[in-house]
Amino acid sequence: MEWLSVEENVDYLPYIYKERSSIVRELRSVKEKLEALYGVADVVLAGGAPRDWLHGMQARDFDIFYYLEDIPIEQPVLDDHLGVYPVGDEYSYEGNKDIATVHEYRREYKKVQLVRCTRPPLKVVENFPINLSQVWMDCTGKINASSLFKHGMNSKTIQALVPDVKWSYVSKILPRYSEYAYIPHGWRDENESE
Repeated sequence: MEWLSVEENVDYLPYIYKERSSIVRELRSVKEKLEALYGVADVVLAGGAPRDWLHGMQARDFDIFYYLEDIPIEQPVLDDHLGVYPVGDEYSYEGNKDIATVHEYRREYKKVQLVRCTRPPLKVVENFPINLSQVWMDCTGKINASSLFKHGMNSKTIQALVPDVKWSYVSKILPRYSEYAYIPHGWRDENESE
């Protein structure tokens, strides 16, 4: 998948700029800790936070996705090293083959989830089930997104990209994006050809 820069003409409000700068430092810190413990780590912030910032909103929480290439997925990581604790399935990760474990901690007043992926995070992000979730930020603070994200942002549409999107997932996003239209998977305008 080709990733596109989506920050042209974005003027962040001061409180968003401050929050974003803070989480860039956190991303770098997580990456450094993981690499010190386990070797090379691929780490990105994905989904909600970068999406919300691009729309002029503060993030509700932060989802840091990481992958450890040289550590078997069966080997537990993080438990005692970063002061985190495992979370259950309240975040709809059950059955997602791309997610191995999810740990959580609080940073200042917001929740941070450390999501261990079974493959590189960008491969996971490109398979997120709705267009407005296919966005991520790297450890330098650069935000990129899929063309589907960019199209959704420009056309103000939230589109299901797979037939079995969990409604609990979509219903978290819709209230914050009430000016957006929701398009179920497979929906076609009557003027579109097959």
